Amino acid sequence: GFSGYESGAVRFDWGFIQRSRDAYIERLNDIYDRNMINSGVTRLTGKASLAQSDNDGVDDGGVKVIVTPIGNSGGGQQSDQLMQQQQQHQTIKAKHILLATGGYPEMPQGTDGSIPRHAISSDGFFELETLPRRAVVVGAGYIAVE
Repeated sequence: GFSGYESGAVRFDWGFIQRSRDAYIERLNDIYDRNMINSGVTRLTGKASLAQSDNDGVDDGGVKVIVTPIGNSGGGQQSDQLMQQQQQHQTIKAKHILLATGGYPEMPQGTDGSIPRHAISSDGFFELETLPRRAVVVGAGYIAVE
């Protein structure tokens, strides 16, 4: 992000920081995807909920989940075909299921509703075209200090 040390004209390149961060996140996502594929994991992207047991008297140790797709599964050809075979939702039963919940920041409104006009998340911050002259960071986790 900084250049010009040799000439004494030190300059900060916001675009370089943005591109570097985006490339880093993409690289991490690719590593996670590759590791899941190499481990034989089928990824389904959608809204999921735990399903009730069959109550058939047989405990096979499996877990049932109902998955409703949203967009491309991103899990390769196998999971894309699996999701295309269904209309609305699909019940999956497997010995091991991971529900990765993900999440998005919830912006408080404040007493007068003004907070969203003056605040952004860390994702929104890195989408800014230009770096603001001043910013206040609320939070102490690694995302806040990013």
